[in-house]
Amino acid sequence: MNLIPEQNWFGIEYLTIRSSDQSGSYVEQTLKVTVIQTWNTQEYFNNEGMTPSGWTQQHIGTTSFPWQAVQLEGTNYAMKTTVTTGGTANERLLSPLYNLSNYKDIQVSFDSDFLPYGSGTGSFAYTLNNLTYTVVETYTTSHSGMRTYTIPAIDAKPTVRFRWLYSNSTANTGQNNYWIIDNFKIFGIVKDTQAPEAVTALSLVSQDNHSALLSWNPSSDLYFDRYEIYISSDENVTTTDRLWSVNEDHNLYFVSTTQTHINPLTDGEYWIAIRAVDRDNNATPLSESVYVRIDATGPTFFNPIPSGQPEPEWSNSIIVTIGCQINDLNNINLNSIKYRIDSNGNGIYDENEIWQTLPPAKIMNGTKATISVNVSVEYPSEGVLAFEFQATDIYDNTGYSGTNGIEGIEDDWVVRLDYPPAPINNFFVQEVYCYAFLLSWTASSDLYFAGYRIYYSTSPDVSEIDMVWDSSNDPQLAFAGEGIISTTITGLLPATRYYFILQAYDLIGNITQYPQVITAMTSYSIPVTPQNLVITVSGYDIMLNWDAVTLDTSQNPITISYYEVYVSDQPYFECNIDNLLCTTETPCLLIEGGAEFADRLFFQIKAVSGAITKKNKVLPQKK
Repeated sequence: MNLIPEQNWFGIEYLTIRSSDQSGSYVEQTLKVTVIQTWNTQEYFNNEGMTPSGWTQQHIGTTSFPWQAVQLEGTNYAMKTTVTTGGTANERLLSPLYNLSNYKDIQVSFDSDFLPYGSGTGSFAYTLNNLTYTVVETYTTSHSGMRTYTIPAIDAKPTVRFRWLYSNSTANTGQNNYWIIDNFKIFGIVKDTQAPEAVTALSLVSQDNHSALLSWNPSSDLYFDRYEIYISSDENVTTTDRLWSVNEDHNLYFVSTTQTHINPLTDGEYWIAIRAVDRDNNATPLSESVYVRIDATGPTFFNPIPSGQPEPEWSNSIIVTIGCQINDLNNINLNSIKYRIDSNGNGIYDENEIWQTLPPAKIMNGTKATISVNVSVEYPSEGVLAFEFQATDIYDNTGYSGTNGIEGIEDDWVVRLDYPPAPINNFFVQEVYCYAFLLSWTASSDLYFAGYRIYYSTSPDVSEIDMVWDSSNDPQLAFAGEGIISTTITGLLPATRYYFILQAYDLIGNITQYPQVITAMTSYSIPVTPQNLVITVSGYDIMLNWDAVTLDTSQNPITISYYEVYVSDQPYFECNIDNLLCTTETPCLLIEGGAEFADRLFFQIKAVSGAITKKNKVLPQKK
């Protein structure tokens, strides 16, 4: 395809090339075509032998043929110098001053026919100050043809003069020599000094957690080159900030482009401004900046309920309020707030312990991006039990509660639940001694059981300020145990009434107290006489049985240490050491062979209580 623009047209055109198939589907590409305005000036020296206006020559050598216009053929003239026989050369051809302020990429060309002799040289140079010259090239050998030079140093300079210097300090002895200059031209691109039209109405169209879509009103310029977008981390946006341009978005080459999608943007605050730049790097001022807050971080959770994480206060209620405050740099999606609890305390979230949506009534708005939430939940078990919240902001960043803010139970906040020890169903005096009581009760239970303690006093108003009997007195009271639990409180006064309260307590300080005060009096009375003595003779063996003694004569419960068995061949006898047969701890006795030599025997039984320190003592049998 060959496109020919109108004559003398310059500027930018956008060409869209499309390729379509039979179904109407197509692909296309837009090409940006720039036609540049150029400028040139030339001097052909065809002035009928006259030196062109503004051109001068300096004749310093001794030749008789300094620079002058010569006819080549017809109307075609050129500038020429030569060293005549016997002469020397120091001949300078000077151009007019050229104002090249509005031009760049300047090329200078001329036809050169150079034939030196001996050590003769030629040079082409330029000056910017009309005093000192910079040599572009020095010629020492013959040549003929066009010489073309691109000289960046003269771009946009207001005073430029060119010089051709032919020199030879050795007198010519008849050698042929010359330098002919013709068809001098200066070519350049017209420099664009006007900035594009300013970009306006830069705005944020949309954003997500890693990018932003911006739009603006387009610029205009004859030689528009690109849009440049600068991204700053503070309000002072400058061209030293991060650049987003054609290397990141090719469409920014086109003046008609009005949007760009900046991606990626990391978490943070940004101020973004735009400018238009033409191909000569004329740029508009930066636009007013637009603020973008990229939030790539999920909501954060703080001020947990219960407080004091990860070791909050213990609670003894199965209904617990859990909650927290949630903060995000952008708005939180209220419908995304959920919670879950480890209800069975097994250290994992089971399949049935699913995320539950928080009721709207449990969400209390605070500031724009901070809200407070709480909900009452029921934990069927006690222990250290986890809970977790989650929330998502409007840019789909999800955050989780916990000490480290990660999903999963490992860092989650907890409630610590410990219910009071199980109720004590019975508490009673099992045995009474002269200086002690044997107290018994049904066992309690608790996950964090710490012990039993009994407060006792001689006053009916027994309380926790009175004497206490606990695991420091009986180490077994540190354990909950099973079934019936017993302890013997010693060191009491005889024949004295005492009152008792019983408590079970746990490590957290929860207390379960038996609801009643029980009372009993230490025994100072002797045991009652054993009753219902039955004597059975079998062959020569005698079997004695009687009712067990459980009371003293004051009708207080009593524990018998042992029974003393006395025997005589007379029905009425006084019990003493002489007729003490033996002792036994049970209310029965087998006397083997006791009837073999006896005609008749009489027995008395005495119960001996714990008031007597002797125990399990067996006295000698009477013969």
